[in-house]
Amino acid sequence: TANNVNSSKVTFTIDTLKPTFSWVDPTPADGTKTTSTSVYLNTTITDATQTSAWYDWNKSLVGYWSMDVRNSTGVYDNSSYANFGTATGGAVFNSSGVYGGAYTFDGVNDGISAGNSSSLNPSSAMTLSAWINIKSTNTNYGVIFSRWGPPGGTAYWVSTDINNPQVIVIYLSNLLVYTTPAFPLNEWVYFVATYNGTSASAYKNGVYLGGAGNIASISPSLAV
Repeated sequence: TANNVNSSKVTFTIDTLKPTFSWVDPTPADGTKTTSTSVYLNTTITDATQTSAWYDWNKSLVGYWSMDVRNSTGVYDNSSYANFGTATGGAVFNSSGVYGGAYTFDGVNDGISAGNSSSLNPSSAMTLSAWINIKSTNTNYGVIFSRWGPPGGTAYWVSTDINNPQVIVIYLSNLLVYTTPAFPLNEWVYFVATYNGTSASAYKNGVYLGGAGNIASISPSLAV
């Protein structure tokens, strides 16, 4: 109303510590010339505030959900493809992730659905990675990634095993990989699954766990 003055206090935290970013082996040295059609790039970033980063050389990164960049319905995709992830089944955001926030899933019907964009249909090769924290045993598969294929089929699937949640199951068309029981309970672990068009491999915190050795055409919806 007239003659009333309202005020509020806003507090900002400013990060004054710059991250360090460097190219490391096997990245070609500065000034290198090559006639090859591809090169390997490897980056290292160090930051006191646990910043994550990536280098998207040819826009091959089709989904990056940090769980921090979100709204009331889900999480934004930080890649170039804007594959928004909708929280489903009562998935709960919390601030106790490895790099900022995370989501807690009940192992029954919670998840993040990234829709059915064609950008999520790798034709011959892919890498899937996630920070995971397996909280407890349960009588269901703990899905990490799934992408449903033609009727009744699964194009790719990564989950904990129904009989042992410390085992990761990787399914790619007719290729099935079970890791060793190497995944601890109640501990953050960085998990990576790769497929090169012929064989699949699994890694825990950068350590190779094993693999096996084609992939169906991929369509409908990605769930995390």
